Amino acid sequence: MNPDLRAIITSNEPPNDIQTGQIRLLLSSSESELAQLDTQIHRIESALRELKRRRVTKKLLVADLKRALSSGIRLVPTEILTEIFLVCRDEALERYNYSILDGSLAPLLLMRVSSHWRAVCLSTPRLWD
Repeated sequence: MNPDLRAIITSNEPPNDIQTGQIRLLLSSSESELAQLDTQIHRIESALRELKRRRVTKKLLVADLKRALSSGIRLVPTEILTEIFLVCRDEALERYNYSILDGSLAPLLLMRVSSHWRAVCLSTPRLWD
């Protein structure tokens, strides 16, 4: 900044015509630069919001993929799963005091767990006897 302008800013004296022109010129260019900076800040903030949104989406995907790998029930063969479903339906559970609901409701409840379980239930006619 021009030393004369600094003196004007820090004093109580009114600027002369030349100083007023210099101040207006500096003010105009400063306001223009502020507008450009505001535009850049807006662009950067928008880009940051988009990156944060993409990061959240990717974190959710990673969590889902980790759950898919660590879920032991997914590794159970369909034949074993079918047998488990049949046991759930049978009254044999009453002997172990596990029967909370009517055994005939078991297939309907099991079908709601996942699409794979629904497919297993629907492809097991013995489950519906």
